[in-house]
Amino acid sequence: MAAALYFVTNTLRMLSGVLIWGAHFGVVYIATALVCARGVQNLSWLGVGIVAWMVTIATVMAIAGILIILVPAWWNLHRHRPQSATPAFIDWMTVSFGGLALLAIVWVTFPVMLVPIC
Repeated sequence: MAAALYFVTNTLRMLSGVLIWGAHFGVVYIATALVCARGVQNLSWLGVGIVAWMVTIATVMAIAGILIILVPAWWNLHRHRPQSATPAFIDWMTVSFGGLALLAIVWVTFPVMLVPIC
């Protein structure tokens, strides 16, 4: 049972950046679709549209979530020399997938901010 728990927790840790990006992708595009379907795309607060606010909040939360996972893995990878290859591989994959997820979040955010809604 301990081996299965170790496998699941490490797999989720390695893929956490991709999972957070997937949640961000879903929130951004579902929120945009709902705003368009309800016809409230012209709502604004402080001169900024409601979709831009939702995307900004979702993006900041997603980036913060990824950095919470990525920074300790980066620290472990470059500060501590692990005795075996497995912890180094797990940290390396966490940092790699987290970096790719950060790039994906930027690529998801740009079209929503630059292209007119609806």
